[in-house]
Amino acid sequence: MKGKTTICKAVIASALSMILLISALVPITAFGTSSGNSEYVYYSVKASDTLDRIASSYGVSTNDILTLNSMDNSDSIAVGQIIKIPISKANTNSYSSVSTISLKATDADLKSVLSLIADCANYTVLYAGTDGQTVTIDVEDVTPLAALDYVLRKVSMSYIQNGNMLIVGDTSTLNSSYIDKIHYAEYSLRYITPELLSAQLSQLGINVQIMSISDNLRQLWISGYPMELTKVRELISILDKPENIQTGSAGISSSFTPVELKYISASEFSSLLGQLGLHTGITTASQPQILYVYVSGDALKDIYRIKSVVDIPSGIDNGTTPNPDGTTNPDGTTNPDGTISNGKELLKRISLDYISRADAEEVLTSFGSEAQIYGVDMLSKTVWVCGTQEQVDEAAKLIESFDNESVGVGTTFFTYEFKNTVASEVKEKLTGIVLEGVDFYWGHYPEMSYSVLVYCKSDMQDTVKTVLASLDENSMEMYMPIYSVTSASGISMLEAKIRLVVQITGIDEERFSISENLGDADSYKYVLLIYASPEQIQLAKDTLASIDAA
Repeated sequence: MKGKTTICKAVIASALSMILLISALVPITAFGTSSGNSEYVYYSVKASDTLDRIASSYGVSTNDILTLNSMDNSDSIAVGQIIKIPISKANTNSYSSVSTISLKATDADLKSVLSLIADCANYTVLYAGTDGQTVTIDVEDVTPLAALDYVLRKVSMSYIQNGNMLIVGDTSTLNSSYIDKIHYAEYSLRYITPELLSAQLSQLGINVQIMSISDNLRQLWISGYPMELTKVRELISILDKPENIQTGSAGISSSFTPVELKYISASEFSSLLGQLGLHTGITTASQPQILYVYVSGDALKDIYRIKSVVDIPSGIDNGTTPNPDGTTNPDGTTNPDGTISNGKELLKRISLDYISRADAEEVLTSFGSEAQIYGVDMLSKTVWVCGTQEQVDEAAKLIESFDNESVGVGTTFFTYEFKNTVASEVKEKLTGIVLEGVDFYWGHYPEMSYSVLVYCKSDMQDTVKTVLASLDENSMEMYMPIYSVTSASGISMLEAKIRLVVQITGIDEERFSISENLGDADSYKYVLLIYASPEQIQLAKDTLASIDAA
């Protein structure tokens, strides 16, 4: 008995230590309700933020934010300032949890109140108390855990948190063994049916039992062991989406892809995917080396790419795994700089001081970086970069060159897209034009690019765009022969070259044309013509020359 008590205390201490970690990672964005009953989120201003950029990321206008916060102009924000952002219909469904809630109830059923808090924060509550208890509560703008703590103090109960699972009960109950006991929890469905959920639980081997279903088929009580019940919550968060209203069980089952791992567990891999902002999938106790993911296309390719980098033999003997504090090398050692490598590609964690993850992504995109960047908005000062050693090193240097003290509130990044002129021509036209406090970054190949990355003060943004638009004008367009072939297969050859030039340069395919056979009766000659500005004509010629030289 003494041994069991010691083990239980160790489990509880471990679980309690996780509370601080999970609490620290609660998003700073949170649902609230204004006096007019319109939905909004709270946002904490970061270095390099502008209202234009914040508004763009949330799909609302700058004026909407100014009005909601009774602000006069777009410069009246400071680092650390908390502002409200209205939530448009387009992005309301993108939030699965909130960081603050307001709750008022009188003599409400305790289990119902706990279920409401759980739904707000995407927790699974396992209730180990007695039925029939009620509670009166009136809290405003507090975190879900604070609301939970307030409620439980009023009824002389406590809880233990393990990941997104909360075990609620009196102290004596929590100090006894709870992991090997059957519990029950309440869940809410919005779009899928209980029958569909039950079929997927069975398909994935999640051993739980649906005890009761409400008349409207939206509330249900499920019994099972604690860790199995947390899987129910994970599965609901994956499947309970509007697009699955008409999808049958067979269609959903076929959309789950099992990702088999050899050297790290599925739960470890899922945790890393979460840090990268990728779909975390769902794991089962019966198949610890398989992660079931409900994605396809590029999202699935990203998961397999990360798997190829991190699922390496190093994790077998010493138990080391990729984690935010240090990652695993092929020889099993841990790198303090957060790098994982399989010998061909590597995954590197980069901490940001002044710019955000979105800024870093825009920098790499503008410079045509071949490295892939990952990360989550919740951890906006951390990014992960994946690629070859050369690609990752180049990406890290680019990010470092922008992540400096000159970035602050009132400054902005933006990419300007040219419609008519390549970047190198605009760069040449800008010679002699003085734009104070404005920096242009043209990338590695401005001769073939139609964009430029601009860094400037926020109040200069419109001026810069006006100047760039005035320089993005076509010179006099003309017809010009730029290539010829003298073979019977000339037309198909020129058509293939046109497609490649269009792909490389972005010049409209309709600007190209092929002449009729200009050869005599016994010979062939086909000429490729282009109708364009002198800049585009030269770009097409240079590109064709590069193709022939390749």
